[in-house]
Amino acid sequence: MIKQKINQIQTQKIIMTPQLQQAVKLLQLTTLELQTLIEQELELNPVLEITEHSQEDSVESSSLNISDKEIPKENETMNSSDSKAIDELNIQEFYPDDRNWESFDSSEDYSESRDGYLSEIHQQSKDIYEHLLSQSHFLKLNPEELKIAESIIGNLDTAGYLRIPLEDLAKLHSTDIQSIEKVLFQIQTLDPPGIAARDLRECLCLQLKSRNIDNDTVALLLDTENFNDFVNHHFQQIARRTNHRLNEIEKAAQIIATFNPKPGHQFSQSIPHYVIPDVIIQIHDGEYEIIMNDDRLPQLKMSTTYLNMLKNKDNIPQQDYDFVLDKFRAARSLIRNIERRRKTILEVTQEIVNTQKDFLEKGVDKLKPLKLKEIADKLGIHESTVARVTSNKYVHTPQGTFELKYFFSPGLSKEDGSSISVRTIRTMIQELISQENPAHPLSDQTIADIITNKNINIARRTVAKYREQLKILPAHLRKSHIK
Repeated sequence: MIKQKINQIQTQKIIMTPQLQQAVKLLQLTTLELQTLIEQELELNPVLEITEHSQEDSVESSSLNISDKEIPKENETMNSSDSKAIDELNIQEFYPDDRNWESFDSSEDYSESRDGYLSEIHQQSKDIYEHLLSQSHFLKLNPEELKIAESIIGNLDTAGYLRIPLEDLAKLHSTDIQSIEKVLFQIQTLDPPGIAARDLRECLCLQLKSRNIDNDTVALLLDTENFNDFVNHHFQQIARRTNHRLNEIEKAAQIIATFNPKPGHQFSQSIPHYVIPDVIIQIHDGEYEIIMNDDRLPQLKMSTTYLNMLKNKDNIPQQDYDFVLDKFRAARSLIRNIERRRKTILEVTQEIVNTQKDFLEKGVDKLKPLKLKEIADKLGIHESTVARVTSNKYVHTPQGTFELKYFFSPGLSKEDGSSISVRTIRTMIQELISQENPAHPLSDQTIADIITNKNINIARRTVAKYREQLKILPAHLRKSHIK
């Protein structure tokens, strides 16, 4: 028999108040995004005004003798429980786990402009599918062929290859393979050269055709009979079979090496754009000084006129008083949360400086392993807060301009018990390969042995993983006989 009864239980949960939601949002904004938000709030909230004074002087409610019952106390804008609630929010909701730090490309090129702190960073480029679809409308295709073209483009992989059989496309559009091929050949004339190929050989042949290279030996290497030997660098076998000189074969191979085997990838790589760093680290009298680059941010205060209205509530209608009171609370919450954001960014950056002084002085070779939790523990906050603070924010340093999350990286152990950053290891691998003899490239095992001799514990498979992250080919594909 089912019975109904009332039970009283006690639970703890996070309540996302508007002030708390705003505090979380502000932590993640860049300086430029915060500037836009402030400008919007100035338009929406008449209590907010711009002042030339510091933020510490912007809130003066206590001097107006406003009743505590009417105006919330300062600590109610962001009390300790709210702060704890921010820290306890799930980090996965706002930032990926530490494994994704590994995917951050340490080989990105950072440069400083003439203006001082305007720096070149990277962002995602145009989508390959959008790029091709926009071109397909200039082809002389009837409506049915245009649908086939859209299917072909939609079935390309990220490298730009067509992996789906033409038979399947023919069934999808209730037509014959010849009609599919007719459209495919037109798609293959689009930019970038080599797009919509069905295999590597066809991709390279398309690029050879688009370049109008007058070299019979290059075409010879791409023949079906010679292609496998070419890919495996069996140049002597090709020379004997075709009665060509070895140096002719190798020069032709060098020309093909300038082709792009994955033409679609250029649309998933980064292109430069410019950012203004949120924080500046500079040396002053031998010490590192941390400066918030927020001069462009309007300094906020609350309107004396409206605060006097709250002080003299008997002289205004209740509806107007309630409106001004609500705007007052919103204004003070915004000002306090902006200051809290500023303070947290400075504290996190200071701890990064304390850990990475060797990097700031000597470069990436001295970058130390660092985790979110280490900074969080030192500041007494949660990892998620550190993650939000370092997300999409940039810092200008004596070594260039970097995203704050760049300084967080796992490490490998050394024989003396210390550890070294993975980014430093990748840089070492890159430098070793750049200095190798092209005729005798370094194998992954050789590189592992060289690094191990520097008292760093690393396995061959780890070298291979980092080499692939740097987009460097294995040794047998880097080998060249040209002197």
